[in-house]
Amino acid sequence: MKGQESFEGDVPPPPWQLSDGAFVCVGVKFDAATIRPHIPATFEISDPATGGFYHYECKRGWGIAPYVAGLGYVDVEGYDAPDGTKAKFCFGAFFTPRGYEGFTNYLRIPGLRSGLAQVTAEGTRVRGRSGPDADSGFRCEIEVVSDAEITPVGSGINYWVWERDGLVHGMACAFTSKFLEAEPIVASLDLPSDDPISGFQPTELLWGGYIPDASFNISSPYMLGPSVRHILPGREASYLALLGELGMGAALISADDRVCFVNNAAKGVLGDGIHLRDGRLSFEDHNTRETVQQAMAVSRQGAGPGAPIVVERSHGRPLIVQVFAVDGPVNGMSGSETRLSLLLLTDLDRISDESSIESLRAMGLTPAEAKIASLVGAGHSPREAGELVGNSESTVRSALKQIYSKLSISRQSELARLVLTLEGVRH
Repeated sequence: MKGQESFEGDVPPPPWQLSDGAFVCVGVKFDAATIRPHIPATFEISDPATGGFYHYECKRGWGIAPYVAGLGYVDVEGYDAPDGTKAKFCFGAFFTPRGYEGFTNYLRIPGLRSGLAQVTAEGTRVRGRSGPDADSGFRCEIEVVSDAEITPVGSGINYWVWERDGLVHGMACAFTSKFLEAEPIVASLDLPSDDPISGFQPTELLWGGYIPDASFNISSPYMLGPSVRHILPGREASYLALLGELGMGAALISADDRVCFVNNAAKGVLGDGIHLRDGRLSFEDHNTRETVQQAMAVSRQGAGPGAPIVVERSHGRPLIVQVFAVDGPVNGMSGSETRLSLLLLTDLDRISDESSIESLRAMGLTPAEAKIASLVGAGHSPREAGELVGNSESTVRSALKQIYSKLSISRQSELARLVLTLEGVRH
């Protein structure tokens, strides 16, 4: 097996540009309950729990080549690549010496080890193996079924994420090559039972692939934001999860607008009107995006909860976003780093009453205010609304002042537009 190349400790820092590489890949499924204790709580495992084994060699390139490596990864949510590919959490890897030096010194990804690794091809059968010695570690094997002569050249990008010292870090690997489809034959992990990654045994082989003659770039590492389990005491972190159980979406945003945490309820509403891209929340509407960013900036200055923000969607009723400041203490952080924002997302499609009343209550109005706002927004005058609810016109007008203040509007036409939006009427 390869793994004996010499080096002088002269690996430069990334980015690294590499060529003449070969990848053998097997996609697998894991048992989520088995691997969950061995993955930082910050990361949400994909459902189902998928991942893969990679073996690759790069013979030429600037900086770190030549080296060979084998690794295992689990797909995680929330840090998708631009093409929608899930980010990858590497739970273990073996690198030949020069690669180990570069990845350990500069990327500092936990779980990397120095060892032996090789990629071999015999006709259409391609094998990869890596580990502490020739008899243990990762093993994968594929049978190539697509034709290299007619397969077009493609490109892609993989995001890799890890947690260190309470912070989430990432890197990008962009590649250009032909991707040859293959039948997965073997994907196994043979290590002593007391090894920390021995439990990552695949339960099912999903796909195989072979990337010959690849050119790829490995980026410098970048910090994605604090880990929610590190920055918040356990009680507050559990509170964010509890919001999801109650159907309330919650997202914790750092001072540089990075998403530190998204509960499952929030993930369920992403994809229409609001998205999670490159570790940040992205809004389709430019004005909505600016309004949310302004609300977060105000919240970090210690202001109280901002006015509810309506996020329109192409399908269904809108989302309601409310921005709150997260008060300290924040573990391991100081100064401006503690200025975090909590976004609460209310999905109006989850409200059984399709009128605007319950939606207006979700925006912070009292039941009485919501009733008045619904009537006036539907076109009734304050006098007519008062007659319908049994109040005087002056009482309704006084209530409208409070309603306008809570909703950050100033006139009846704005209220009418809001009511129509909440009821799912396009305008």
